[in-house]
Amino acid sequence: MELFFDEDYDYSRKFIDRLKFLVSTHHKSLRKIATEAGIEPSALSRILNHKQSLPSDEVITEIAKALEIKPEALLIEIGHIPEDRNDLRKLLVVASQLSTTDIYMLRDYAETMLKDRKFKRYIDSMKANAESIEEGKDEEHGE
Repeated sequence: MELFFDEDYDYSRKFIDRLKFLVSTHHKSLRKIATEAGIEPSALSRILNHKQSLPSDEVITEIAKALEIKPEALLIEIGHIPEDRNDLRKLLVVASQLSTTDIYMLRDYAETMLKDRKFKRYIDSMKANAESIEEGKDEEHGE
């Protein structure tokens, strides 16, 4: 695991804030998330309450899986880039050469792309549902 650090960034606090948000908005209980991640619920509670040091990358990966998110979403919060994500390393190298304004613009563009993809998937699923309903009506009327 390669590390990248910004001395002015509080990785521990940001990681825990992100983890708290994900746990609070997830449909699973804290106990179930911990169990699926292979840790004691009390350990996850201590992590969330800043009473235990950050877990290992392996535990973070298992927590991410239990939360049904990509592990790198949490690993990056603590300044780690997964070994198999050369694309992220390259992006960081390029981004390091951009101005702050350019980085914000790039982030906004990426967020827009994600929203557009989610919206397109939503529209596609709505069309598929409508088509299956129409097919059901056609079958009822013997068409």
